[in-house]
Amino acid sequence: AAGRERAHHLLLVLPELHRAGLPDALSQRLVKACEGGPFRWLSVRVVHGGHAAGVQAVEQAMADISPMRPADPNASFVVLAVDSWVHPDALQWLEQEDLLHGSRKPYKGQVHVNAYGRVPSEGAAALWISRTPGLCQIAGLAMAQEPVLRGENRPTTGQGWTQAAQTALTTWARSQDRTGHGPLREMEVVWSDLNGEPYRADQFGFTGLRLSGWLKDNWKSVTPSTVFGDLGSASAVAHMALAGQVLSGAGQAQTHLLLSASDDAWRGAMVLRGY
Repeated sequence: AAGRERAHHLLLVLPELHRAGLPDALSQRLVKACEGGPFRWLSVRVVHGGHAAGVQAVEQAMADISPMRPADPNASFVVLAVDSWVHPDALQWLEQEDLLHGSRKPYKGQVHVNAYGRVPSEGAAALWISRTPGLCQIAGLAMAQEPVLRGENRPTTGQGWTQAAQTALTTWARSQDRTGHGPLREMEVVWSDLNGEPYRADQFGFTGLRLSGWLKDNWKSVTPSTVFGDLGSASAVAHMALAGQVLSGAGQAQTHLLLSASDDAWRGAMVLRGY
């Protein structure tokens, strides 16, 4: 979406700094490559993290283009995310963490095949964010932290996702001047990075129960990882790009909720609204 004739700020979303399977000095090398063309960037910043890192990057871009800040009113950002799980070291880490779908390990004298877990993949996605109308509008956005992480001896009840989603939804409701009327039952689609892991499914189930007042009766759940695999830190940006395409071609204004959960405590939520 970013033409070469106009300069933009670049937010580069990359995996966690010390994740297995990443080359040395990855961020420095990619920043250097981006600064070398073919596009002209006013600035290049890097956001490291997991699945929700894209939401954090979009949050930074939204803050910088906010009318409340004395910044360039014509400022715009490109959020570019890229990730890959296919390096042998990354696959080994997933297997050690019991996160690799189809992995095998001995159990009580037999070979146990992991029927759950993520299907590792790789990919990249980009968004153009500005005050100019595009595919859709970001009507609400929030980050939160989950107090119960995977591997702990207590069940998760999706507190982090719930907090992020309720904050984003409340922001959207305020923009509609409907805060005094309770939840708006207008959410038609929920996008998430569910990927076959029971922990994520538990989070999503409890979060969905708490958000039921915001959802239409015939709401749909969309899980892109079941189609093209788990994209790691590129997930949120890829899902947002897909949602934007759907919203722009819906023929009428729709409202979607996007949920992202990193392997660490960060959880993100965005409300996307079509025109």
